[in-house]
Amino acid sequence: MAALAPWKVGSFRVVSFDLRSLSGLSEAERSVVGMALSGLDNRGIAERRQSSARTVANQLAVAYRKLGVSSRAELLARLMK
Repeated sequence: MAALAPWKVGSFRVVSFDLRSLSGLSEAERSVVGMALSGLDNRGIAERRQSSARTVANQLAVAYRKLGVSSRAELLARLMK
């Protein structure tokens, strides 16, 4: 996965984030976070990663806990600081 994750609104790319700055996350967690920030839902992420939506939800929950956030919106706000 690329180090930069675009945040999209409709078909417009608004901003990119350097996910390498998310120290403390595993490669899988960074990958899932990046896909979530690109606008994919858990099912879409699971399809791309060839895993289950439940696994994706668990990976996101672990990443959120490590980053001190509780949602995609809070994650986006944290990365925009």
